Amino acid sequence: MKQKNYIHNNDGATAVEFAFFAIPFVFILIGMIEIGMMSTAATLLQGGTDEAGRLIRTGQAQNSGDPQAAFEDELCATVGLLINCDDLVYEVIEIDEDDGFSGAAANIVLLQPALDEDGNMEAGGFDPGNENSLVLVRAAYRYPLMTPFVAPFLSDGTDGKRLLIATTIIQNEPYDF
Repeated sequence: MKQKNYIHNNDGATAVEFAFFAIPFVFILIGMIEIGMMSTAATLLQGGTDEAGRLIRTGQAQNSGDPQAAFEDELCATVGLLINCDDLVYEVIEIDEDDGFSGAAANIVLLQPALDEDGNMEAGGFDPGNENSLVLVRAAYRYPLMTPFVAPFLSDGTDGKRLLIATTIIQNEPYDF
């Protein structure tokens, strides 16, 4: 009689069922947080690139004492919440006005960032151009993935990091002050 009650006992059945789903649920939850943080970092990088590019577009960077320092300061001030500014790589390239935007599609070097053998972007210099110049502003950051079980799925290399790139193309204003 006692054995029959033990076999038909349902106490703890819900806990056992939850144990089957708890581990995958936690992995999915952590993965969602990781992707959210990475997306936030990418959004900050794009916003910082746009804001720093605005300094170039309006001529504020060119008319400052040190245009590159003014650009870096604005970029770092915008992305500093999640991104270490020391790990940022950027390039500011003046586009030949003869090519304009229509020639940019044929210029693969312009459209594709230069990457080294490890997949890191190489800095392409700093040339903010002059009034009415077309300028490409690009910033890159190797985002370190925090969770080791998500890193193999999201990283683009063996170092557990993902390359985030933000690009904007602007035409400088006639900013003669």
